[in-house]
Amino acid sequence: MTGRGLSQSVVNGYSLAGRTIKCVRATASYEMAKLGWDRPGVVLVLDNGNLVTVQADPEGNGPGTLVVHSLVNGEPCTGQLYVAKPGTGPGGQ
Repeated sequence: MTGRGLSQSVVNGYSLAGRTIKCVRATASYEMAKLGWDRPGVVLVLDNGNLVTVQADPEGNGPGTLVVHSLVNGEPCTGQLYVAKPGTGPGGQ
């Protein structure tokens, strides 16, 4: 996504490169109230204490869907995605 105002390692001014996800959890009720959401979403807790929320859109109009794709030939950040057919992913998912 370089060349369009975003680098591969910075989102909203926060560097994600080299960060480790320490915990994945649902939003707490107080977080849902603060965000104005009517249902729980996904929160990624990073090793530096920052939280990443998965939102429906840039305005934060509700929780969104987090999609995980497999790498092609083990190469990250190439723009290539492998999308498995339902039931053929890890664990038959």
